[in-house]
Amino acid sequence: MFIGLFNISEGEFLLVALAALLLFGSKGLPDLLRSLGRGLHQVRQASDSVRREIRDSMYQAELEIQRRRFELENASKADTLNSNPKPDQESPPSDKS
Repeated sequence: MFIGLFNISEGEFLLVALAALLLFGSKGLPDLLRSLGRGLHQVRQASDSVRREIRDSMYQAELEIQRRRFELENASKADTLNSNPKPDQESPPSDKS
């Protein structure tokens, strides 16, 4: 049943459970496990918070990169249009005979 869970066998698990029961007693063991559960919950919340902050920062950085790329492309297009202006009207063909 516990084989593969934390890489311990059933016998090893029973030995650890018996040692914990002898060390903390039948009344102290539930309190210890409850405290351990709360601690793990707080660690999980903190790691989720850090993960969320990193993800949000990466998203904001990606948006900034896209905004700057868009601005550069528009500036490049504007420079290209300004350096090669199109004539407003076509000039009539000259008749040189």
